[in-house]
Amino acid sequence: NYIGGTTEFDNKKWVRVAHYNVGVKHWRDKNPLYREFWKKTNRLLYYLQGRVGINRLRTQKMQLAFGSPWWSISDEFANYVIDHENLLRRYYIKKWTFGADEFGIQTLFHNS
Repeated sequence: NYIGGTTEFDNKKWVRVAHYNVGVKHWRDKNPLYREFWKKTNRLLYYLQGRVGINRLRTQKMQLAFGSPWWSISDEFANYVIDHENLLRRYYIKKWTFGADEFGIQTLFHNS
């Protein structure tokens, strides 16, 4: 079994989870105008959320960790993940988080 992660990362990665991301599913759209519209809209919202002080992680009691989306886990940890499914859905759902698979499981593992 292997899984790794770090709690040291830059602000660019942190805002991917702490701020709401919009239009993530459109960032790789075939239409370049549509794709750029959503990317620029998201950048503007990052800025505005930072100015207003939005932090989706404020109520999270765990230390955030970041790592590869490729990992292997034991049955015991898989059960732990299932027990914390609500937390994963609240903070790391792909609708609002860019790169959720690089944060969710690693954060659970780091704090388990």
